Amino acid sequence: MNENLIAFIICSNNELKLNECKYYLSRLQIPEGYETDIIVVTGADSMTQGYQAAMLSTDARYKVYLHNDTFIINEYFIRDILSVFQSEEIGMLGVIGCKSMPFDAYACTSWDVGKVLHNIADKCLLKYQSNDKGVTEVDAIDGLLMVTQYDINWRTDIFKNWDFYDISQCYEFHRKRLKVVVPFQEDYWCYHDNDYSKMGEYDYNRNIFIKEYQDIRSFKLERPTTEGEISKLQFQMKDLFGMLIRQGKVEDVFFLINQDTMLQELGCMRDYSLAAMIHKSEEDNQTKLKLDLNIMEEHELVNQLCKLKFLLKRMEFHCEGNEDFIEALINSYSIYAIYYSIIYYVRYRRVVLSYIYQYCKKTQKIEEACLVHRMIEVTPDNIPI
Repeated sequence: MNENLIAFIICSNNELKLNECKYYLSRLQIPEGYETDIIVVTGADSMTQGYQAAMLSTDARYKVYLHNDTFIINEYFIRDILSVFQSEEIGMLGVIGCKSMPFDAYACTSWDVGKVLHNIADKCLLKYQSNDKGVTEVDAIDGLLMVTQYDINWRTDIFKNWDFYDISQCYEFHRKRLKVVVPFQEDYWCYHDNDYSKMGEYDYNRNIFIKEYQDIRSFKLERPTTEGEISKLQFQMKDLFGMLIRQGKVEDVFFLINQDTMLQELGCMRDYSLAAMIHKSEEDNQTKLKLDLNIMEEHELVNQLCKLKFLLKRMEFHCEGNEDFIEALINSYSIYAIYYSIIYYVRYRRVVLSYIYQYCKKTQKIEEACLVHRMIEVTPDNIPI
């Protein structure tokens, strides 16, 4: 076992998000005497299978299991986890967890410890921690980030898709009498760029979990959930909107989304809602259509919006190279695309808009500077903590 190696293990199905995840890993401060490794798992049959294979492939004592859409924005993350693991009783840590699992094991709405930044601006904060510093022992943590200092096999034998792998692993640590904790975060450690969760098998895996861990707690499958139906609806509407865009019926997409607030809440609808709003604004203001849905393929559309969002988030998180990011934005997107993406995805809206305004003034982009200045004046206040 290499006591000074930290392995970052990422199960990935999206190259664009994977590269952004790696970008934030490249910014981490590495304490003297330690080294890091990145292990990417693609094509896994399940999360447990992917993580198990990666775990066996490295002799790193410390392993950071994370989604490809989890971006570690705390530059001192490694120092902070090593501090937690000075206690040999602690086996695993996360950034979001629950002190006590509900008796029906419905974990995804039970988080009550920790905090994480989320990707929807008006709902971007998940914050449950008190002001008490130190660590809080929990029953379970969310799988967006799981850090271990001991190896325990993942339950590949019973969890064969993408749900409950995280809750199960927490209970495997409990069986070994090892603590699972959520540390106090002075500032947010992670930004989670989760679009939507495929939860069609959630109840199926919840039932497996309940049967397996009766030795720890008397769980009961008391209620079926609607998660499977909601997940199915998301994909049906996603297919419908994709078809309408391919047919050039952008106005229909814009109308449907703005007539139904439930559609605006569905995770996989955000890109379509944002794209339709940008397209309409560019047309109404007779600007060059940089995000032209009449000719843009659906995959290209999603990628372009994702790249735009990532550049804006780098600015929000004060990554080095602000001017390079802004130059890439101005060259690739209209001011309207930038503005509405800020409204959708950025917490410190006026701060980011001010960066862009100052850049436009400095580079003599007078028309863009005037437009951004007007936008700053009408933009809602930054979202409070």
